[in-house]
Amino acid sequence: MNFGLMSKTLSGEIVNLSLGIDLTLRELTDLIINRCHALLGYSPSVNFKDKSIENNGQKLVISNRKLKKYVDPKFNISKEIDKSLLNCIKWLL
Repeated sequence: MNFGLMSKTLSGEIVNLSLGIDLTLRELTDLIINRCHALLGYSPSVNFKDKSIENNGQKLVISNRKLKKYVDPKFNISKEIDKSLLNCIKWLL
């Protein structure tokens, strides 16, 4: 991924970094909670102010079509969440 991001062919171009999969906000929230529990032994509580957002089933979709022109974006979402959680711990403690 670094090669693609450092490439001069991307100079000044805006590219979405995404998995190319779609998840509901609830699915993404549950995945983060589960990874937090598996990695840190802690399951955070998440409350949605607007309950209609939590249960509406609408998928969050971010296209990575443009990114695929430059690199092959193969990510493991659980590993990426784990890295983010560990970085948060490092930065905040």
